[in-house]
Amino acid sequence: MRVDEEQLYLHIGIQLKKKRESLRLSQKEVGERVGLGRASISQIEAGEQKPPLHVLYNLCIVLGLEPVEVLPSIANATTDPQRVNVAIDGRPMRVTRRTAKVLLKIAKLDEKK
Repeated sequence: MRVDEEQLYLHIGIQLKKKRESLRLSQKEVGERVGLGRASISQIEAGEQKPPLHVLYNLCIVLGLEPVEVLPSIANATTDPQRVNVAIDGRPMRVTRRTAKVLLKIAKLDEKK
């Protein structure tokens, strides 16, 4: 069994976004602190951009996280590749990839308000 990369990066992005929002930081503020643009932070949070390891560490430093806190367990990264973990109002759920992408797009639209 192999790691489902899409699920892995989506999980990482969700965890980073959740922590950023709990700290009431904007994507722009986080990006400035790690040397990235707001769009890159948005894409990382959506699981659309795969951050290099050093960028992941820098994001964790800025957000006060240990890298292990943003990584899924091996079981969650390899099981049922048709479904992914997402958090809706802080509640974890397993949904199809398509549903997860739609939810993230809705969250992005809501964030712009």
